[in-house]
Amino acid sequence: WDWFELPMFVMLGVLGGLLGTLLLKLIRRYAHYRRSTRISQHPLLEVAIVALVTAVVNYRHEYLGKDTPSFLAALYSDCVHHGRQMVEDLCVASANSTAEVSTLLLSCAVAKFLLTVFAVNLQVPGGHLIPSMAVGACIGRTYGTVLTLVEMRVGDNGYFAACKGQDPCITPGVYAIVGSAAVLSGVTRMTLSVVVILFEVTGGLEYIVPIMLATMVSKWIADAFGRDNIYDEIIALNG
Repeated sequence: WDWFELPMFVMLGVLGGLLGTLLLKLIRRYAHYRRSTRISQHPLLEVAIVALVTAVVNYRHEYLGKDTPSFLAALYSDCVHHGRQMVEDLCVASANSTAEVSTLLLSCAVAKFLLTVFAVNLQVPGGHLIPSMAVGACIGRTYGTVLTLVEMRVGDNGYFAACKGQDPCITPGVYAIVGSAAVLSGVTRMTLSVVVILFEVTGGLEYIVPIMLATMVSKWIADAFGRDNIYDEIIALNG
């Protein structure tokens, strides 16, 4: 990454804070809804239905059919040194391939986002950490992919003048990492812990600055709508 990309990372932070806030509100609303209906009286049936829907959606989707850790690893990878088919499928070279990959990534983000709303309220062990990271990674990778196409069209001029002599200049994998940090921070309202988690996952010290920037912006945006994080919400719902 380069310093001229910092405003783009700030925008990802804003988006992550908004998505994290929206996810918390939807989780809370569904929790109140299931308690006011007969859904909470049939936890096994609820689990079976959500599991069936998840299996059908994942089976029909090109990216969701992969296990999430491997999919995240592919999203975080660049298009130069990878040697894996899954990463190759995420790399684009034209406007048509950009539209196709972006559509698949955004549909993947929407599916994981909605399924997480239901999964968190199930009476089985589950979590939000990996799904939140996956949603952010899909959105960040899409953002980086579109920027790559823009840079290819514009060339090393104007805003992208710093790209002269760099090939590639925009790395979508970096935006996937930053997107994961932004959404996770928006959901958990954590900052330092999120930075450490993403550093441990990627092992890239060079990504600390954009991760920290997006994490702080995401938390500020999310705090503007309320300071309760997902753990406070779950405790309140179960209390």
